[in-house]
Amino acid sequence: MDGAVQISVVINDSAILNNGIGVLVSSAGGNGAARVYDSVIVGNTSAGVRVSGAGNRAEISGSRIIRSPRGLETLSGGTIYSYGDNVLTVGDAPTVIPKG
Repeated sequence: MDGAVQISVVINDSAILNNGIGVLVSSAGGNGAARVYDSVIVGNTSAGVRVSGAGNRAEISGSRIIRSPRGLETLSGGTIYSYGDNVLTVGDAPTVIPKG
């Protein structure tokens, strides 16, 4: 990884309720990462999970992301991997994990 430090947070078995953005991953260096497992993200006014900036990413599994205008939102090249066992509202479809 070119000597870059991977900045990560793991959110497991948690409830994130009624914020502007439930989980935000944004790093100017493109090395931010969040992993969200078996959690509930509900009622945020902007997005449930937002990843902004190329190289930044979130991985989500077994979670419910509901009652936000955007369940999942990527901006400026950010990436969200949804493992398909999440409950998402407002029309967000789970993404496919790339092979390789």
